[in-house]
Amino acid sequence: MDRQHKKERSDMKTLHADLKSGDQVFRYGNRDYTIHQVKMDLANRLARCQTRDGTLKQMHQVYEARLRGLNSSRQQLEQMLATRRQLEVDLENIDAHRKMVEVAKTASHLSLDDSRLSRIKDLLADLNTRLEVDSKLADADNHFQEEIPVSSPQAGNIEDQVAAYFQEETTSDQAYVVSD
Repeated sequence: MDRQHKKERSDMKTLHADLKSGDQVFRYGNRDYTIHQVKMDLANRLARCQTRDGTLKQMHQVYEARLRGLNSSRQQLEQMLATRRQLEVDLENIDAHRKMVEVAKTASHLSLDDSRLSRIKDLLADLNTRLEVDSKLADADNHFQEEIPVSSPQAGNIEDQVAAYFQEETTSDQAYVVSD
């Protein structure tokens, strides 16, 4: 309550106490008032006080209603912000998924290139094998002795060498047959 409202209540209590005294004339501020005038003044003050109390009560109800509305709006805002944050996270997830799909598409294109690269590697390995074989054949044709031969080469008739070879083979075959 404000100061003026408190003073009006105090004044009403004074007027009410004076009416209960049973006097017919009352003196306030160097003036005399009849019981009827005091009752009328007290009735007007009571009406104003009741109106003010009713207005205050209504204003308090309006305040409470606005406060409830504000709290409801605040909750809606918080819910909307939470939903917005969730949507932002969902959007980031979708974007990350999109990037993963792009990477997968790129990787599938690279696998085709990888097969070509594998084929080139196979061709290079085959070429390397051929070069090694050619190198060994060329080395065999141009075989130079690295050491000095101590024994003399066998020079002789080729027919005798072939006969000797087959003779050794026949002997080893017979030895093999005998051991059976």
